[in-house]
Parts: sequence; structure tokens; C-alpha cells
Amino acid sequence: METKYQPVKLKCRETLRRLTSEYWEKADHARDMGKHVAWCSGLVPAEFLSAMDIFTVYCMNNSATSASQGVGLDLCQIAEAEGYASDLCSYARTDIGSALAGDGTLSPLKIPKPDLLLVGNGQCHTITKWLESLGWILDVPVFLIDVPFMHDDMDKESYSRVFSYVQDQLQELISFLEKFTKRPFNHDRFQGDVANSSRMFKLWMETIDMCQNIPSPLTISDIFIHLFPVLGLRGTVEGADYYQEFKEQVEERVINKIGAIPNEKFRLHLDGLPMWFDLKGLASKFALHDASAITHPYPLVFGTFKDLDPSKPLDSMAECMLKAYVNLGIGQRIDILVEQAEKYRLDGMAMQISRSCKALGTGIYDIIEKVERRTGLPWVTFESDMCDPRFYSEAQVDTRLEAFFEILATRCHA
Repeated sequence: METKYQPVKLKCRETLRRLTSEYWEKADHARDMGKHVAWCSGLVPAEFLSAMDIFTVYCMNNSATSASQGVGLDLCQIAEAEGYASDLCSYARTDIGSALAGDGTLSPLKIPKPDLLLVGNGQCHTITKWLESLGWILDVPVFLIDVPFMHDDMDKESYSRVFSYVQDQLQELISFLEKFTKRPFNHDRFQGDVANSSRMFKLWMETIDMCQNIPSPLTISDIFIHLFPVLGLRGTVEGADYYQEFKEQVEERVINKIGAIPNEKFRLHLDGLPMWFDLKGLASKFALHDASAITHPYPLVFGTFKDLDPSKPLDSMAECMLKAYVNLGIGQRIDILVEQAEKYRLDGMAMQISRSCKALGTGIYDIIEKVERRTGLPWVTFESDMCDPRFYSEAQVDTRLEAFFEILATRCHA
């Protein structure tokens, strides 16, 4: 198959490379600078840690980078050899395999051993066990923020209770960090870091909103390429400044009517987690049919933090953690996907079912059938994974996508 997809070329890519390199350089020297190191799950509030001058590493970065460099399967198999089932989250298996390998890990990221682990289960319940396993392997404490699921029928009284519950845990986190570091919590720095994160996530989401333009200046693959600050530079001026630069350069593309896909014909929602072991290969399958995949769960998951409010940091943090897309009931997810279809003028839905991700895979057929009823959009499903290529059959995916694009072409010419 001819490869037509090429990532959008933005000047800020060089800035991103520099920031990423500097980040990992700081990780290497964190302890030399007298800092503790924390490993975290994706939706926990790193601003609490940075307020106490703790260097933060998001475990997903290790998994995604390992998969993109072709060693995800090897690390998964190390975890499986120790008894971790092969159908568990491949993010978890990759990262656990890396921890089990120790200094001999195949991961290109040589991350310093953590002093503590911070996990929140508002994205899935597997992630709690993932970081608990890391805690056992590395013999470090684990702090859990338990985020109740936002059921579709939750009333105001129930919401008030769960909101207070999360709020109380954030206060407990402050007390824990004070005891752990033997220092008082730095509320001023915390408020400043929340302000930086708020600005960063607002700029990121404002840029993604530009994909409403026809042609879209970005595909979701381009958004993945520029994702690192979301999971590395929370709470920093550098992260916010980067997305300011990102936004300005994407605005130029909109003004000049430059599309990420040169002859955009179809605008799609792509579901499921990024297929890190072959991002470009999947993107090329869409580009071959002049299709822009422009909406995805990741902006819906992480974009919740655009509502952080530095004037009420604890309250807004609790609210943002509760309302992440993966923590919502199926009815709410259906409403959101219908809104996305209308807002971005989508032509179809490509539902990639990530085999080892139960959080996004559960209920997917109920969701997409009801979205179709309300929008009339055609859809296709296909199986893949984040880090484990054993769950991906390219021939089957090609067959399904060919049939899907034939339907889209028929509709557009009708």
C-alpha cells in the first residue's frame, strides 16, 4: 500500500524535541538536585507534586514510547512470564515488564526509580492494580485517589457526595506529601502551577477546536505527535508556552486553508487508544482514502483539565477528575459523541477497539448504534491495541476499512 500520510510540519516540532530532551535530562538528574521522583497514572493532578518540588513521570509515556520503538511486545512478554495475563492492559504489561527488567529494560527511556507512586482510578480500575504492582516490584509507597464513576442517573445530591469525597482525598494527599517530604505544602506554588496547567489545557483544546475548519489543519495523528506536554509538562510555564506556539502555527494553516490531508473528502471520529506500535501505518490507511480522523477520546479525556480554576484549585481539580470522558456513563458518552459529530461535521465513525483496554471497549456497540440512530453516520469497527501487536491483523483491518470507505463514497456521491 502506498503511504500517503505525512505528519503536519510545524516549526514548533523543534521546540517539542528540545523540551522533551530537557525533560528527560532533568529526570536523569532529579536526585542530584535533591528532588524526589514520583511515577503517576494519566489523570492524577501532578500540580500537587510539583508544588512540593517532586519530579513527576507519567507511566504511560514509558509504555507508549516503548511500543513506538518496537519493544512493547518484548516488555509485555517479560510481565507475562511473571504471571501477568496476556489480556491485561498492554500499557500496564509494557510498563511492568520494564520495571521487572530493571536496569536491563529494553525501554528507550531509562527512568529513575520512583520514591512514590500516585494513581487515580477515574480512567479505569486496571490502572490501580498496575501501579500497585509497580509498588510491590519497586518497594515504594502508593497513594490512591479513588474517583467514583459518574453514572448516567446521578442526581445532584449524589454528585455533591462524590465531589466532597474526592475533595477530601485531595486534602489527604496534601497531608501525605507533607509527611513524606517533611515540609509544609506550598499552596502558593500549587496555585501558580494550576494556573499554568489551566492555560496549557485551554490552549491545547482551542487548537484542537480548529479542526472544525474544512479542511482540517490537523489529524488526530498530528495531535498524538504533539501530546507530550499533556503528560510531561503539567503545571509548567514551558508547557503553556509550547501550546501557545502550537496554536499560533495551526492558526496560520487555517488562515491559508491548508489541510492535514491535501484533498480531504471524509471527516472521521477515530475511537480507541493510539496504536503506538504503528501510528503512521494506521494513519496512512485513512490518508489513502483522503480521510481526516479529527476527533478522538484523548482530547475528551485530558481536555477536562481546561476547566481548572486557580482561584479555587482544589474544587476545580476534583470536578475535572470526576468528569473525564472515561469516567462517564454510556449515555453521557453517546451525547458527547453526537455533539462531536455535529461540531466537527463528521462523515463517519471508525471505532478502533483496543483489545486490552476494557475502559473504552466496554459498551462500544451500544454506544455506536445509538450514535448512528441520532446522527445517521455510518461506522466501522476493527480490533487493535496500544502496545501489543499480537492483537492486530492488518489484513482484516484493510478489508473492513475498504468496505467502510466504499459506503462513505457512495453516500457522498448520492
